[in-house]
Amino acid sequence: MLFTRIVDFFQGYVVLYLEGIHLERFLNMAINEDIYLWDLKRLSETTMRLKVSRKGFKRLRHLAYKTKTKVSLCGKYGYFRWRKKAFARKFFILSVLLAVVLIAFLSSLVLDIEVIGNTTVEKEVILEKLNEINLKKGVFRGNIDRDKVSNKLITDLDNISWVGITEEGTKVIIEVKERRPAPVIVPKEIPCHIVATKDAVIKNMTIENGDAAVQIGDVVAQGQVLISGIVTSEKADTRYLHAMGSVVGKTWYEETVTNKMFEYEKEYTQNVHTKRYIRFFDYPIRLSFSDQVPYYNYDTQTERKIFGFVTWETNRYSEYTLHRKERGEEEVKKQAEEMLTENLYKTYDREKVLSVTFEHSYNEAGELATRLLAECEEEIGEALDFTKEMQIQEEEHADE
Repeated sequence: MLFTRIVDFFQGYVVLYLEGIHLERFLNMAINEDIYLWDLKRLSETTMRLKVSRKGFKRLRHLAYKTKTKVSLCGKYGYFRWRKKAFARKFFILSVLLAVVLIAFLSSLVLDIEVIGNTTVEKEVILEKLNEINLKKGVFRGNIDRDKVSNKLITDLDNISWVGITEEGTKVIIEVKERRPAPVIVPKEIPCHIVATKDAVIKNMTIENGDAAVQIGDVVAQGQVLISGIVTSEKADTRYLHAMGSVVGKTWYEETVTNKMFEYEKEYTQNVHTKRYIRFFDYPIRLSFSDQVPYYNYDTQTERKIFGFVTWETNRYSEYTLHRKERGEEEVKKQAEEMLTENLYKTYDREKVLSVTFEHSYNEAGELATRLLAECEEEIGEALDFTKEMQIQEEEHADE
């Protein structure tokens, strides 16, 4: 039966509607001439519907004339009809194939470059450096050399200390981290003072050039002149020098953190909700029935698999409940002190820290506030060009 249906499909067949008073005679004559008819269905005493092959349909014409049966064509089916439609739409098929090839080609290219993390370095400068190593819009993603990109930006741009590269479809994301700005260095030929960078008590001074403006043991404020580059004398004219020297002072570091006397612990319920997406370039198509996560507290885990311009994304939401756990005072104090101490030693070397003390107190909300006070020893002098200030003063006097 299945084989017969397959043969009928490839040979092609038509569905006929017969109307007449001699339908039985019509059928008997068709059988006598070996015309294969199937799916016969009597609709009434004078009407009938049936199927016949394309070749048999041509041979039925004279039988219909002899029996005075009216034959109406209801439809044509089979491979020949499909082939005819396919050839009629060949330009459409070619356009679809061309679109598939074009999309596959575009998915292998870099269509967008995004730069993040830059504050002092302009995006255009970074893109210009990338262009020098042929990383730009329109190049193949497979040709991206991550090490080469990282070395290029770090070597050519002094303000960049780290470079990370990620790809999201046809977009390349360049993440940079910038170095902290170095202290301003005044050229030796320009007169300058040595001034205090912060409030301190002077512990030690070494003067290489210029006059001391403070003494050991003095309390100085930020911006105060420590070593002056303006040297005056009763026997000689005033000289303007490039002050040089080292000034070590005792400074103070202070930081406060506040902690609650309880914490919440997670307990997972084993309930997991999954949402799946297919992304064509940056356009998501949701495959899940519901876009709402049925949990109030949950952790999210995302997995992505990239196939050219198509990304298969799976998001898993694991439900958990929160249980309040009271914390002891000593535990909270210890945790706060460890955190504050760690932050202190990120700023100062251990040998520069002279003493550390902690103060604990409760606020109105019942939280424990921990305050760290540290005495440190550090270099507090930096060069300050005072020639610009002198020029401004001279211009003001000239205007008067």
